[in-house]
Amino acid sequence: MLGAFLTLALGSCTEDGDDSDQRVHELRLTLGSSSFTDDCSATRASGDLPTAFEAYHHGSLQQILQIQCYMTYEKDGAQKYIPCLFNHETSTTEPGHEWTSKVPLYTLTDENAKYYLYGFMPKEDVGSSVTLEPYDDDTSTGAPASFARGVKMTLTGLNAVTPNDICVIVGAKGYGSDGNTAVPDMSDRLGRFDYYPDTDGNNLFLLIDHIYAGLKFNMKLDPNYSNLRGIKVKSIKLIPENSNNEVIETVDAVVTIVANTNNQNPIVPKENSAGENISGSVVFPTDKFKKGKAPKPAVIYEGDGKALSTTNQEFMACLCPATNKNFTLETKYDVYDRKGNLIREGETARNAIRLERDLTSGEIHTVNITVKPTFLYMLSEPDLDNPTFSVGS
Repeated sequence: MLGAFLTLALGSCTEDGDDSDQRVHELRLTLGSSSFTDDCSATRASGDLPTAFEAYHHGSLQQILQIQCYMTYEKDGAQKYIPCLFNHETSTTEPGHEWTSKVPLYTLTDENAKYYLYGFMPKEDVGSSVTLEPYDDDTSTGAPASFARGVKMTLTGLNAVTPNDICVIVGAKGYGSDGNTAVPDMSDRLGRFDYYPDTDGNNLFLLIDHIYAGLKFNMKLDPNYSNLRGIKVKSIKLIPENSNNEVIETVDAVVTIVANTNNQNPIVPKENSAGENISGSVVFPTDKFKKGKAPKPAVIYEGDGKALSTTNQEFMACLCPATNKNFTLETKYDVYDRKGNLIREGETARNAIRLERDLTSGEIHTVNITVKPTFLYMLSEPDLDNPTFSVGS
């Protein structure tokens, strides 16, 4: 496989077609996510997770619905794979086991043979194809490229701005073969991807890390205005803008994941204990930027209406680092008087957002927005139901 790569079609689980000794496993996923960092602030570990990781919760981001995984392995001297699509199950009775897939896996008979699990999420954010190459550090060691050592994964056609948190798997562990389905200790699993279902169990805990940056909007009402008016947000869109009306619409991401046993993040460039370069990285090649004048907006929120109050309501989008810096935040909303009567429907506010510098993967920038008009555009009858009489001298 030296110098070669596999082009994988995105879809449900499939086999490589050369054997029939497969057994279907119903696999269940649980996630732990790295924390977004604000101004490079440090984050402590959560429970039995590595430093800066916490139990996954989508918060103000979109829920991850589909997770694309690849069970890679070596068979007959060749590097092979089984792609697996995991779907979110809202009706699960097991807390945390929210993504499931029925996966046909081989019983690997070679001594010490293991699967190595890689992947990304959400699947729906990626274009028509993904390429996977077994990791080859291109050094003089002579070690062949293999999935056991890592993977080079290219994700194509990513929207430069999206309501979704695009992540890759940076560690994995199987558990539950002994009947204990409690979340395992993951504090030493960064950079480790080995998995064997017959001994590890059908539950998988995945560590995931962000390859995009976050842009969070804290939106609230001015206290004085809230005494007179109510606002219900119907939709929020983040639209890339540029002075010449041309923006970066889509990008490709080349993610090099380097497996290790040192509990180091496998997508961050570093040196190992022997001083050798471990070239884990996330790169967005500039020659793959697709520019245009009709960018796809990120629909951050759309629904029946989310009422604003005097405390912050969070909305969030993600964006490709080192691409667009200028955006328009387009908010559609309804206005109610203090008695709850709808007095203005389908209004639109547009706010210019400018980043002063490029954000990095996993970094978050917060924009605070307070709804505070300088006058009431329209009075309703209840506004006048309790007039005050002042008697002058």
